[in-house]
Amino acid sequence: MQMQHHFSVPIAADEAWKVLLDAERIAPCMPGASLDSVDGDSFTGRVKVKVGPVGLTYKGTAEIVHRDEATHTAVLRAKGRDSRGNGTAAATVTMTLAEEGAGGGTGGGTGEGAGARTGVDVLTELDVTGRPAQLGRNLMADVAGRIIGQFAAALADQLQREQGASAHPLPAGRNAAEDSDGPEAPLPTPAAAAAAGGGAAPAGSGPPRTPATNPAAATAAPPVRAAGAAPAAAARQGAPDTVQVLGLAGGSVLRILAASLRAALSGAAAFVRRLLTRSARRHRA
Repeated sequence: MQMQHHFSVPIAADEAWKVLLDAERIAPCMPGASLDSVDGDSFTGRVKVKVGPVGLTYKGTAEIVHRDEATHTAVLRAKGRDSRGNGTAAATVTMTLAEEGAGGGTGGGTGEGAGARTGVDVLTELDVTGRPAQLGRNLMADVAGRIIGQFAAALADQLQREQGASAHPLPAGRNAAEDSDGPEAPLPTPAAAAAAGGGAAPAGSGPPRTPATNPAAATAAPPVRAAGAAPAAAARQGAPDTVQVLGLAGGSVLRILAASLRAALSGAAAFVRRLLTRSARRHRA
């Protein structure tokens, strides 16, 4: 089964190319997916799917088998098997990136490429066995489109958070706790510093020095927190940990049920008409 989808990300194509080929960076944005290990262009993981009351966990491997940075085209192959033996899934995904130009902005991006957007075309060759295969091509294509939409939204949110953090870096030697509105902690007195070091305060010690002239105080300052420490957790908040297939299908399921009901009623009506026609012929005979 072949499916085509499109989404966009709020960064330039060169940066989007690096992000979308970084498995550890994008895995938290993919609904139902979790990453187990990464080895170069190969990685292992699992995807949790729920079809009605039935839960499936596909464990498998994926590999980037082709990448062309000049045309921003990459091909990924993945395969997995449900842990309970309820089916398999295999996919070949071709991803092509192209600049969409400025517009829309990123809500905080600065510098070169701010406001740029990149369109991503995804061509998927999918082979599924087991319960998901019973849903039919149209329904699976609809669900896949909604999953990609959730992924794109979570990724865009993560990128905006990262750009917002890089646009407002913390001053050197400070961390988030020091930038709070609470009262500043008092500087240690010479006696306290000596006690902490296991010695006594030297006689005639003067008032404590300021952090600018006190090497001990400067080295005791907490380390600066990384600007991108939270994006993965934030992305996971926007991407569900299990793909609810029927929930994503929504109206598609209703349309399929309605079509099936119409077909059943039409068949029943035709059957009744045939019975009535035969009965009328017998009476005339």
